[in-house]
This record gives sequence, structure tokens and C-alpha cells, in this order.
Amino acid sequence: GVRTLMAMRVPRRRALRVAGADAHKFLQGLVTADLDELLRRAVLPAAFLSVKGRIMADVLLHADPSSPEDSVLVEVHSELADALYKHLLIFKLRAKVNVSPAEDVHFVQAVNSSGASEEVALELGLEDALALPDPRSPALGHRLLVLGSGEPVLREEHDRTHNYDVWRAWQGLAEGPEVVDRIPLECNLDLLGAVSFSKGCYVGQELTARTHFKGHIRKRLLPVVVSPRALAADAASAAAERRAALVPTLPDGVSPPDLLMRRLSTDGAGEEAGVIVAAPEGGVLGVAVALVRREHWPAAQGAQVPGLQVDGDGGFVALPSLPPWWERVDAQTGKMAAGAVAAGAAETE
Repeated sequence: GVRTLMAMRVPRRRALRVAGADAHKFLQGLVTADLDELLRRAVLPAAFLSVKGRIMADVLLHADPSSPEDSVLVEVHSELADALYKHLLIFKLRAKVNVSPAEDVHFVQAVNSSGASEEVALELGLEDALALPDPRSPALGHRLLVLGSGEPVLREEHDRTHNYDVWRAWQGLAEGPEVVDRIPLECNLDLLGAVSFSKGCYVGQELTARTHFKGHIRKRLLPVVVSPRALAADAASAAAERRAALVPTLPDGVSPPDLLMRRLSTDGAGEEAGVIVAAPEGGVLGVAVALVRREHWPAAQGAQVPGLQVDGDGGFVALPSLPPWWERVDAQTGKMAAGAVAAGAAETE
């Protein structure tokens, strides 16, 4: 069949504009990513960390099309935008930067797009849009920066906006409040190209660098399919197909409990194996994102692992899988394997 390009307006997003002669230098001291990459790639995943090295806000940094040399658009979850704005003002001091909300910017995700970026915007009928390969991984499609006061309108045959949370759950992407106060590497920010281990100092760097160079990563975010125990085998075998179609997994009439923050444990022993951190619509769709301990990660794409019990219900199991963008991870240490390049880092247009 002919591929229909699927896209969605990214919900719950705001943008802050950091403009001025010192914009790049100012952000370089505050984010995990290397701002020198931004001029080359035009969009860059990053995070702002607390002094203790935990996530304050996960962001995408966009070179501002109106002035790429000295203005950066910081795309952030709407619930974190005010706190981030205050954070930037606190650090501004004497830097030659001006921080302001950017009201005229929207974001669209094209999820099964391949090929030239210009064609993606044209196919979606978005005139004032800049489409770029998603900087986190080519497997995620394209991110579009849409300029203009109104919400971008997608043609009906392409519009999957109501599936956005299902899509990101299938991809194992938690965002905004779901990752606040968590450890960057446990949230896969290294695998998604949001952390530079070669740049100079930034706020919160110490813990991240120490973990990367000396420590172990004991758990990471993974997509999990939640299913009644009796249907687990079916849910696992159909997972890849359902992921591609952005459809949920549960049969009609089967509804799990609200999954958010539920513990996952191994059968019998009751040993904690993980916790669910993101569940679209409370998890009624049967796909969620969980922080899963290393010993329960699948060994490879498509590999089957025993289901983990969803605590407090008994009848449901969660089956962890590796997202399509997952890079080589050392099973002994949980770290990105030597020689592996973060998913988006090698991609240049």
C-alpha cells in the first residue's frame, strides 16, 4: 500500500527565545548539549539540570530561523516553561541576552517520514514550516518548526495529533514533568544525543560526567506493553506492527488500572523491577513508559523477556521492549557501548 505520512501537532509545548550576542555562550553554560552543534544541525536535544545534576527541563533547542547566529528557540513542555524562564533570568546576570516567550512558534512531529526534509513540509501542506530530521534519532521522523500566530492545520489524512502520547509511549519517550528530578542518563538523554561528554562545564555536569565515566546505569526508560497475563504472548507478537500503526494494544473492553507510578515486580519474588513513569490516558491504551532495571532489559530488538507484574492488580503484566532508536548499550554497565554514536549525532543533512 501507499504510505500515508502521519504527523501530529505536538501538544503542551511552549517556546522561549534567547537572543543576543551572548546567546550561545550563555546557553552553553546551562545545558547538557554542545551549542557548537546547533549551527551545524539547526535543532538539538538538550536538558537543563539542577545543581545536583537532576533534570530540570528536557528541551529541544532550535536555531531561530529569523536570526540563527544569535537567537535560539528553546522548545519546552508547557508545564515547565515558567520555571525555566525564571531559571534563565537568574543566570542571566550581565550576559548580553534577552529572554522572552516566543508566542508565534508551534511544533509538529512527522513520525513515519523519510527522505528530504523540504518534501515533508510540502506533503503536509505547511507553508511556513522548517522541517528537520528529528535530532534525537532518524527513527523518530522529522520535527517541524512552524511560524505563525495560529495553530498549524494538518490535512485530515495526515493528522494523528490525538495519537501523540501513544506514539511517544511506543518510542519510550517520557517528557516534561515525567522526567523532572530524574537522572539524565536513566532517561536515555545520552542515547538520544542530548548530552555532550566533551564540552566544557555546565550546571549539574558533575553527576552526569561521573556516572558516564566511572559509574553504572542501573535502570533506563523503556516502552512497556501492558496486557492481561493471558494475552501477553499475543500482545508481544503484535507489538511491532501496532507500534508502526500508532495503535494501542488492548482488546476492546479490557481496561487496566491507572498505571501511572505503579511498581513493576518480578513474579513470585516480588522484587522491584521498575516503575511506570508515563502512561497515556492513565494506561487504558496498554502502552506506557517505565523506568526498568537493567536485568530486565531485552537483549536485542524484538527479543522476548518475561513479563513484569503490575503491582496492585495482579492480572496485568508489563512487557519491556527496546525502542527503534535504541543504540548499543553495554549490558554489564548499562552505559552506551564504546564506539556507539548517540542516535542523532551522526546525522547531518
